[in-house]
Amino acid sequence: IFSVFVLKGQDVRLDVQENVQLKELEFFKWSFGSANIVRCTDTLPVRVSPGYNNRVEFYKGNFSLLLKNIQEGDSGPYTAVVSGDKEKTIIVHQLVLQVEPPVLTVDSNSTVNVTCNVTVTCRGQNTSVTSSCNSRTCSQVGRERRGAETSTVPLLSVYLAGGSIICNHSNQVSWANDTKERVELCPMKSVGFMALIGFVCQKQNKYKLTAPSYCSKFIILIQLFDSEDLSFKYVLDFYSWFIILNKLL
Repeated sequence: IFSVFVLKGQDVRLDVQENVQLKELEFFKWSFGSANIVRCTDTLPVRVSPGYNNRVEFYKGNFSLLLKNIQEGDSGPYTAVVSGDKEKTIIVHQLVLQVEPPVLTVDSNSTVNVTCNVTVTCRGQNTSVTSSCNSRTCSQVGRERRGAETSTVPLLSVYLAGGSIICNHSNQVSWANDTKERVELCPMKSVGFMALIGFVCQKQNKYKLTAPSYCSKFIILIQLFDSEDLSFKYVLDFYSWFIILNKLL
């Protein structure tokens, strides 16, 4: 069995890869599973099954078969056979569709208990997977498939790696992915946090506060946040800043 990999919508040519000589009363055929595609003899015209009219081209000179505009239902075994007194299998091609690049979309995002949660949907071919991602992992919360199940259904998965949410689309022979950066999906509040520090430090100098240096404490706090997971950058919202400011001033 020879594996043939092709993208959806492309054409593919299947060759017999040996010299076939038809004897009297012998005929040659290509079949897909149990369905005949094309038949021919040494003397009679080529016969194409009605279901494959305008979908295939047969080259009688070398017995090769051209499949046009490959679709998901075309995946499977294609067999070349010579039949007469006995039936001889010439070759079997296993046609496998390579996966198409998936599409990762953001459904929603929110910050709960200082952790940014993002809900995303990963779509590929006839399948979609919806997952909820936080700072450490992604958990599947839904799955949808359109069309009949087959043995070659591609696998869709969503996971975190290096600060990115990755939508991976794969099968036994190929893979493709789409990614989005978590930091872009969770608006950072650290910019406002930095602005607050500057404001507090200015007030400290203006009113000549004798309390311990809150500027240095805030700087240490930022360093701690920066050294941890990105979600810690969102720990202070505007209300928290207002409370801190009032305590300091």
